[in-house]
Amino acid sequence: MSETIRVFVADDQSIVRNGVLALLATKPDIQVIGEAANGQDAVVGVIALRPDVILMDLVMPEMDGIAAIHAIVAQWPAARILVLTSFATDDKVLSAGWRSGSGTNNPSCIMEATRQDSANNRCLRGRREE
Repeated sequence: MSETIRVFVADDQSIVRNGVLALLATKPDIQVIGEAANGQDAVVGVIALRPDVILMDLVMPEMDGIAAIHAIVAQWPAARILVLTSFATDDKVLSAGWRSGSGTNNPSCIMEATRQDSANNRCLRGRREE
C-alpha cells in the first residue's frame, strides 16, 4: 500500500495508548496524527483532523467512547471507527451501535483491521446499525 493511513487513537489508559502508538509507529504505511485520553478530546481532535481511521476505547472519562462515537458520527457520518475494548460481553459494543462482531487482542489483526477499515473493507465480522 503506497498511501499513508492517518490514524487517531483515543484511550484513557496511557499504557494502552502508548502501546498502540508504539505498535503503529512500526508500520511505514500508518501515521498517527492525533491522540486523546478522554472522549471529549477525542471528538474535538477527530473532527478537527479528519483521520482515515479512529481507534476508540469505550470506557473513558469526561465522555465515554460510546458517546464520543455517536458525537463523531453525528458530525461526520463517514468516520471510520475501530473499537478498542477489554470487555468480553457484547453490551458495551452493542450500545456503541454495532450488532454482532468479533474481537481480538492480536496486534497483527489490529493492524490489518486498521488497513481494511481505511480502505472501506471489513476485517472483523459485524455490521453497523443505521
